[in-house]
Amino acid sequence: MAMDGISYSRQSIRAHIDFCEEKGKALTSPMTGEGIEESLVPNVMARRMVLEYVQEKKVEWDRGKRGGRGRGGGREV
Repeated sequence: MAMDGISYSRQSIRAHIDFCEEKGKALTSPMTGEGIEESLVPNVMARRMVLEYVQEKKVEWDRGKRGGRGRGGGREV
């Protein structure tokens, strides 16, 4: 989660941070445009909710795989 309080995929926010650095621009939130710090923290609640959903729905999910089917990379069985 970025300092704007919004959860982004690690890959997406890292790409945004790198883009801002390469262009010499101030780091801003991709959603709000307001300035933010580079500090990133894991969104433990979102992760917990995803894991609970996966277990409840018996979704096959390869945690080590990026991409996959749809946005979640899993499928119900």
